Amino acid sequence: MSPATGADGIAAQLHRSIGLDAIPWTRENSQLFEGLDAQARTGLIIKIFALVTIVVGIASAMLLSIARRQAEIGIMRAMGASKALVVTIYSPESEVRLIVFWQKRLTEARISSADLTHL
Repeated sequence: MSPATGADGIAAQLHRSIGLDAIPWTRENSQLFEGLDAQARTGLIIKIFALVTIVVGIASAMLLSIARRQAEIGIMRAMGASKALVVTIYSPESEVRLIVFWQKRLTEARISSADLTHL
């Protein structure tokens, strides 16, 4: 039946046409809709938490990369490289790391969600 909320109308139509009391399944199983709503909210909270975790992980990886290369950056600046040049050199590398990191996390998320669907 589509939509599921049409059960009341069908039950009323059956009552009018054949005279029997038809009880819609939605009335007897109202907790199902409440459970589905709670599940959707919980899923949203988990997705937001995962997104925040990923952003923090990416920021941490980028900061660690910059901290490790601080000496290189210092040498480049001492030799006359502008800040814009240093950013131009390291930005593409950071972008590649970002893409690889996102792909890894998304793959892990797909694998874990696939494992949960088999339970």
